Amino acid sequence: MLAADFEDTATGGNHPVIGVTPIYDNTWYHAAAAYDGVNFKIYLNDVQDGSVATTATPRSDSIQHAAIGTALGSGGLIPSGQTQGFFQGQMDEVRIWNVGRTGADIISTMGIAVAPPAAGLIGRWALDDGSGVSATDSAGANPGTLQPAAAPPSWVTGSPFAFTAPAAGNYGMKLTGTLAAGDYVTFGKALNLGASKFTLEAWIKRQATGATTTTGTGGVTAIPIISKGMAEADGSNVDMNYFLGINATNALTADFEDTATGLNHPVTAATTGPTAAVIANDNTWHHVAATYDGGTWRLYMDGALKTTLAVGAFTPRFDSIQHAAIGTALNSTGGVGANQQGFFGGVVDEVRIWNYARSDAQT
Repeated sequence: MLAADFEDTATGGNHPVIGVTPIYDNTWYHAAAAYDGVNFKIYLNDVQDGSVATTATPRSDSIQHAAIGTALGSGGLIPSGQTQGFFQGQMDEVRIWNVGRTGADIISTMGIAVAPPAAGLIGRWALDDGSGVSATDSAGANPGTLQPAAAPPSWVTGSPFAFTAPAAGNYGMKLTGTLAAGDYVTFGKALNLGASKFTLEAWIKRQATGATTTTGTGGVTAIPIISKGMAEADGSNVDMNYFLGINATNALTADFEDTATGLNHPVTAATTGPTAAVIANDNTWHHVAATYDGGTWRLYMDGALKTTLAVGAFTPRFDSIQHAAIGTALNSTGGVGANQQGFFGGVVDEVRIWNYARSDAQT
């Protein structure tokens, strides 16, 4: 698990925080720790993985040596006996900031190389030197020295600056077929999956065009990824509870019908610019998510918030008896034929449905 700690100026006491997510071999992760004077938090990839409340002041005047991949005392380098512990593996794009960055801040830069100057960035070792025994600090005046001198670390190809697709051992499920007989997963009426607030998320790798369905009058026409319902009738428990999919322009989209009016409340991401969320048929893994908190839609792709839409205080049709599904959309009868419409063509993994709107950091 990821772990972080600091000692304070008042008592010398430690303030550790430990995560809950296992870290496996041969998998790239983005790891971060942030302290804002109130909360000490750690993040693994795009998720807050642990938090401790404290108002202690860290020992900013410490003369102990700073390091990457080991811990050093005030005496410094090997062989003084002042080094303990070591990381075994590969590292890239190491940064130190003098501000407690928020979860949104961390997510916004985890997938890019940060070029100084940047507010609060006091040390940045891109580890792009490629040769020699020095690690350039492009944000400050603290170049690193690779140790031990007799056999320093090797320079290798850096991180992919992207989410790692589901790890080996997580096989996912390939969904193929035609509209009449497409592969899909059904959960039946699954009333326990009904939700008035929700988060829908999945890893997807699109490998075929797929086929669209409609979510109803005023809704969307889209390829389904996660659904509980489709266009059937309005103003009753055969309205759609929720839908996450991809529209004809390859944009991420979502929709629900409400309990008061039976109307649809769609949201669709942009196809160009920094807020674009485009899922092309290009055999590439993406993490997609949608949240609804009782008033506002939010769409995410690969850990970044792409679209926010305030729709008002509408309650999704949480009591819908339409069937829940992965990779297709089903009505209240379920099954094939006219009761099933649309299909996703590709691989789907780690599908999750939550009964609350997860935060930016969580999503």
